[in-house]
Amino acid sequence: VEERTLGGGWAQLMYKIDNIGWTQALIPYARATWYDGGKKFETTAPKHIVKELVLGVEWQLIKALEIVAEYDMAHRKVYTKSLYDEKGHVIRCQIQFNY
Repeated sequence: VEERTLGGGWAQLMYKIDNIGWTQALIPYARATWYDGGKKFETTAPKHIVKELVLGVEWQLIKALEIVAEYDMAHRKVYTKSLYDEKGHVIRCQIQFNY
């Protein structure tokens, strides 16, 4: 067993704009994540570095209906016998009904 340090954190900014036109609310947001440490659910818990930025907006059309659109930019490195360097972009959309 080898002991190593880890570090990380996240920050999120959001702003709610109420009663714009005929809609309930509009909530733009940004979230940044950083992690440097072991990936414990993999064999030998290799060093793992994650940098991620998410930009999105939640649109509450009416109290019972929300639409979310999000753009995610991620960069992940896993240090095993060889380096896995993964970069990607994801667009996510969600419609949610509240009752």
